[in-house]
Amino acid sequence: MLKVVIILMALMIVVSFTLQIFVILSAANTINVTVQESVLSVAAGNMPKLYKSLREGNTSLLSDNLSGGADEILSEAELIEKLCESLGLNQSVDGSLYKAAGSDRYYTIRDISVTLDNSFSRDREKTLTFITELVLEVPVAPFWNFGSISIPMTIYSKYTSKF
Repeated sequence: MLKVVIILMALMIVVSFTLQIFVILSAANTINVTVQESVLSVAAGNMPKLYKSLREGNTSLLSDNLSGGADEILSEAELIEKLCESLGLNQSVDGSLYKAAGSDRYYTIRDISVTLDNSFSRDREKTLTFITELVLEVPVAPFWNFGSISIPMTIYSKYTSKF
């Protein structure tokens, strides 16, 4: 009888950690897709000529005008606002974003930065690439209080004209 209980307990632990892995992957995928959509949405809204310039292949104009980097098209504050709106996130005092799950946190996003890959080349002349870096923290088995896992993420959002 004791062997059965031990086997069942071990099986429950394995299943709970497997489910936790799926929770982490689901959160990371949701963040990845939403950041890409948010970056492109904010960039297109802030620079209406972006699509037209890329479509016409006028990348020299974009290159000259974007010498200051991604801040000219979008800022971290705008991205944070869009993410909060899209994902229903709350912002804590330290600036991190979190998704509430009752009284606990489902995940936390911190250290968000956006840069623009402003190196236009022949093969990428009709594409702008925004690079968003952030850290995703997901609690590991919160009911057992194992702490959280931090996952650094780099998300590429490409704005390409379509003909």
